[in-house]
Amino acid sequence: MAYSDKSETPLKWHRLRQILIMPATILALGYGIACFVIDYFKIDFPGFYNIVSKALAKLDIDLHVSGGLQKIILIAAACMVLVFLLELLQWLKSFRWKKTSLVCEILLSVLFIAGSCFAIYAMAGMGYAAKAAEIASAAFNKRIETLAVNVICGIFFGVVILYALLNFCYYIKRRKLYGRKKNEDDDIPFIDDTAELVRPVVEPTPVQPAPKPEPVVENVRKSDDLLADAPEEIEKTAAVLGLKFCTNCGTRLSKEDLSMTYCKYCGHKFEKK
Repeated sequence: MAYSDKSETPLKWHRLRQILIMPATILALGYGIACFVIDYFKIDFPGFYNIVSKALAKLDIDLHVSGGLQKIILIAAACMVLVFLLELLQWLKSFRWKKTSLVCEILLSVLFIAGSCFAIYAMAGMGYAAKAAEIASAAFNKRIETLAVNVICGIFFGVVILYALLNFCYYIKRRKLYGRKKNEDDDIPFIDDTAELVRPVVEPTPVQPAPKPEPVVENVRKSDDLLADAPEEIEKTAAVLGLKFCTNCGTRLSKEDLSMTYCKYCGHKFEKK
C-alpha cells in the first residue's frame, strides 16, 4: 500500500525514531566527534572523559603517525561528521514532512550500511578483533576468544545495517507523504495586499436626452358642450342653425324636450318668451 495521507498512515516507528533513537544517535555521534577532535588536535580539556583516546591507545593506534591507517581514520572521522550533520538535519525535518527529508534518509541509510561494513572488515580483516580480545581478557581476567569478539561486532553492526535497511524501506513506502498535497486554495490567485490599489477607469455613460412628451390631445368637445360654456351664444347659434339647446348645459333638445318646462338633463327651467 502506498500511503499518501498522514491521517491514515501508521507512523509509530517514525515517532519512536523522532523521540528516542535519533536524539540518542545524535548525542553519541557528537560525543565521538568531540573526542576525536580533542585527541587529534591535542586540546587540553580537563574533566572530559575521552573514551576514543583510551580505546585508540589500547589498540596501539596513533592518529599523528602518517600512513595508510591515518588516512583511513580521517576518512572514517569525516564520514562520522557527515552522518552527524545529516542525522541532525533529518531529526529537525522529521517534525515537518519536506521533500528533502527523503533524500537525507536515503543518504543516511547508505552511510550507515557503508560504515558498518567497513567496521566489520576492520575488526575481522585488519586484526583489530584480536587486539580487542586481548584488552577484554585483561579487563575481565578471563580469556576471551577472538571469534567471540568478531561475533559480537558482527551482531552489533548487523543490527545497524538492518536498521538502515528497514528505515529505507519504511520511508520509501511513505515517500508520497513528502510531496506537497494540493489544496483547494491553490487555485485561488495570489493577491498582494501591499500593492497600491488602482481604481479602474470607468468611462462616463453618455446621457441620452429625455424624450419630449407628446402633446396630449384632448378630445374635442362637441358643439353641445361648447355651447354649455357660453349661454349667451346658445341663443344666437340656435337662431342661426334653427336648433334648440338648453341655455344652462348646452344639450341639444329634441321636440319632446321642448314641450317640457325644464331640462331633463340638468334640471334648468326654461323661460318661455
